[in-house]
Amino acid sequence: MKLAIFVPSLNTGGLASLALELGTAAKLRGNEVEIYVHYSSEYLHNSELDVRSLEVPPPRFSFLKPIIALLRLIPAHRKLSRFKPDFVICLDPSSAFLCFAMRALISNFHLSVACYTPINLLRKSDTAIIRWLYQLADQVVAPSQTTGKNLLQMNSRIKLRIIPNPYSSSSATCSLNPKQPREELSCLYLGRLSKEKGVEQILNIAEDAKDLRFQIAGGGAEEPYLRKEIFHREIENIEMIGWQSPSDCLPKTQVLILPSLVETFGIVIIESWIHGIPVVASMDADGPRELISTFGGGALVENYDDCDEWVANIRLQMTNLLSDKFLTEIVTRFSGYELIQEWIDS
Repeated sequence: MKLAIFVPSLNTGGLASLALELGTAAKLRGNEVEIYVHYSSEYLHNSELDVRSLEVPPPRFSFLKPIIALLRLIPAHRKLSRFKPDFVICLDPSSAFLCFAMRALISNFHLSVACYTPINLLRKSDTAIIRWLYQLADQVVAPSQTTGKNLLQMNSRIKLRIIPNPYSSSSATCSLNPKQPREELSCLYLGRLSKEKGVEQILNIAEDAKDLRFQIAGGGAEEPYLRKEIFHREIENIEMIGWQSPSDCLPKTQVLILPSLVETFGIVIIESWIHGIPVVASMDADGPRELISTFGGGALVENYDDCDEWVANIRLQMTNLLSDKFLTEIVTRFSGYELIQEWIDS
């Protein structure tokens, strides 16, 4: 089978990781795979997968979006006409728009589309694509039940399927010397530093639990603000360590903290579990709530603003050893090698 995967870019991010993992898994199963990105990516010449660029960057102004879509359609149509895929996966609405247009010209491929952006953070153009076009796909994939329900509210005609995200193969490795113990009383945030991730709440928690050590791993627009706040508030038990791979930082900590109020899935939870690390997250975030409620492996904070509740759950989870049976279940259930079959067996 020939599989094409469309994604905006293969630079760092959840969609990039998902595209690479699905592509790798499909290739391991003997399929021919090509990944198409909207514009040039650092991975184009460093991936074992066949990655091709449409060479059209995002528009600087919203009124240029129709022109950009047309400019992308031309090379996309040319590349798909050559490759002749049996199955096409689009991981975001803008990619889906391209493939809906191409399907009118090349009608003999199965089309799966997805949406991983929280509904309230979608751009107007993406919302319009979901509302008016997503029912044309053979299936619409959501990573969680709650996200699926939100998509159905936007477009009740879609053919919905729930398929969770796979963990990346690299995140499942461990760079820690087995003789090196985990750091005592250590807590970790791992992810993008943006407003919706709620990382500032970790500063509040740290002030409430001065005997615990907190590390913030990641980068993003909020980083300068967070560094400034830590300095001015003189919080001495927080360290910002920049971007770190999961295999480097997870084995050294005792608890992962996920303070997001908006999260469609939360792949970092799966990565944390694989390393035997329990998770403390907000009950208000759909993805983490669904994962922890279903599998366990952590605790959910009901009152987001109550730092005492966060601290109490963190201390409790520091004594929570995840069983080998639990780890085996997680590694199997969220393996890309298994999940790619759910994408293409529809």
